Amino acid sequence: MSLTRSAAVGIRSSRRASLHLHATARRLGVTEGSRVTQVAAPRRMAVSRGFATATPNLTSTPTTLVDGQQDESDVVVIGGGVVGLSLACSLISSPSFATSGNSLTLIEASDLDRFRTWAETRQKGGAADEARPHDGIDWENRVIYLTEENRAWLDDIGVSQYLETQRLGPVHSMHVTDGLTGAALDFDIEDGGRTAAEARLGTMVEISNLQQAMIRRLDDAAKQGLPVSVLQGTKVARIDASTGASSKDPWPLLTLDEGSQQRRLRARLLVGADGHNSPVRSYAGIGAFGWDYDRKGLVGTLRHRRPGMAEEQPRTAFQRFLPTGTIAWLPLSEQTSSMVWTLPPKMAEALTKMHRECAATATRQTLPLAHLITAAFRLPYAALNDVLCRIVAQCESPSASPGQDWSWVVGALEEHLIAAAASSSSTPHAPAGLTMTESEVPPPVASVDAKSVASFPLRLSHADAYLGSSLANEADASTSGAAAFTPSFFLDKALALANLKSGGQKGAPDADARPRTALVGDAAHTIHPLAGQGLNLGLADARCLSQALERASERGADLGAHASLSAYPRGRYLANQAVLSAVDHLHWLFVVPPPLSFTGEGHGQAGNGVVQESVARAAIWARSTGFEVLNELGSVKRAITSFAGSTTSSRRR
Repeated sequence: MSLTRSAAVGIRSSRRASLHLHATARRLGVTEGSRVTQVAAPRRMAVSRGFATATPNLTSTPTTLVDGQQDESDVVVIGGGVVGLSLACSLISSPSFATSGNSLTLIEASDLDRFRTWAETRQKGGAADEARPHDGIDWENRVIYLTEENRAWLDDIGVSQYLETQRLGPVHSMHVTDGLTGAALDFDIEDGGRTAAEARLGTMVEISNLQQAMIRRLDDAAKQGLPVSVLQGTKVARIDASTGASSKDPWPLLTLDEGSQQRRLRARLLVGADGHNSPVRSYAGIGAFGWDYDRKGLVGTLRHRRPGMAEEQPRTAFQRFLPTGTIAWLPLSEQTSSMVWTLPPKMAEALTKMHRECAATATRQTLPLAHLITAAFRLPYAALNDVLCRIVAQCESPSASPGQDWSWVVGALEEHLIAAAASSSSTPHAPAGLTMTESEVPPPVASVDAKSVASFPLRLSHADAYLGSSLANEADASTSGAAAFTPSFFLDKALALANLKSGGQKGAPDADARPRTALVGDAAHTIHPLAGQGLNLGLADARCLSQALERASERGADLGAHASLSAYPRGRYLANQAVLSAVDHLHWLFVVPPPLSFTGEGHGQAGNGVVQESVARAAIWARSTGFEVLNELGSVKRAITSFAGSTTSSRRR
């Protein structure tokens, strides 16, 4: 290193250390769900399938900086969810970040103290009894499938030691079936001679368990004198571009609402981990494309019995693809599992209503929904769809009233099971679902936790860029021959290859785009839950961005500069787009209208729907054949599990 370079780095480090001491003296302490009431941002277009919507124009007069009126922080993360917290934990675990005099502030609008006492308050889960099997744990319904790659990263950054390990559910294998034909696909890990129980695909963990572990990790880091501040119960009232020496590269200036008073915080780098309606994305001038799936994800905590199963026996996750949507069964313990069932909105709402009415009127309140979930993995689609449609019809009936009788659901399901079993014994080609053995389906559901059933809408979205500086640098990159490394290049090429982009307009590079901003997690992308990749992609974002910031810290570089951050979109944008595209195509492949012969409506009539019937049959044959062929290709399945993060790889830091 030259003397000039050494002197420059020394001056920069000294200035940062002084800045950190000044800022730490005035800061208190991080926030998901942060509310921003006003954002100074250029007008951008948010692109959706078949339509485009404009982000509100909230441009305001730039705030003039006056000495002593605001604090400063090198990295400010808005959002105290898992992704924002993991980024903060990773940065404070990096020696280069902390020793370079960098400061870190995390802002969360809600009260995070509930997570600090979460472990103690969740210990009592009720005693088991004969009628309702119970593992003694009061599980939450906000549960995720954590890939092995991300779990190993949490080990590296010191988070795993704070997790409540008795509330972790390892997943050793996965059994996937086509709900119309019964074609099956099995995933597991064969690695280094380990037993099936040791070789995990992933781990089921409550989101709150992750949050409490990360908050405790940050608390301990602050006690050790590391430069991290967590501002809870703090709302971001406004984001402006501060005026200063460089109008082309302004620092974001946050106005923070702390109840009775407001203060300002200037960020060298502002990271948005603030959800799919990200105010940071609006401030940065970054557009997004996407579409709704016209589906809802129904979730619930299931209790069941597994006679004779030992605690160390491998646990299998189950997934069945149905034309109405995918149903997934994810093991939490030997007596408890979590369910995610993708359904049309009317069906999801009807099942939720039925469950709540039963819960309010009977002790054995969850039997209808419990029987329905059990049947969803066993009944032919036509029979299952018949019961679902009858439930919707009863909910929409003008005579429907609270406390109505739902006992017929159990009887109808039992009749269908008996009829299908009789048909399978006399028919060479039995309906899909009835020919499976008990090892190919999850155990019968005994009950569904009364308060665990909820639903949420599903959609796909992807930001045009992950860095505000990428928009301003696109023109420069194209003239310098580096266009292949910009997010817009990745976006256009990926969407063209994946056939995902189908309408709307994309905003052109904008001279008013805000630099010194980055997006991670849902602020950058949302995805269908059928592959369990949503939060895992966000954790991979945090991992990649933290690596870029660590390298910049080692060089003594400006953490908010485009050159310091450009490795992040290069590492994540196209990888995320590939997963979004694959999951999106998988969803549409399985929700195509099935042939009439599979719905119980008979065969298509001559001259009426013959083409559609033929196309549907061909699609079902092709995907079922693909399942069976893929199931025999071990090397391909290993590549899929590795790409999905189910094995640790060189991508770990």
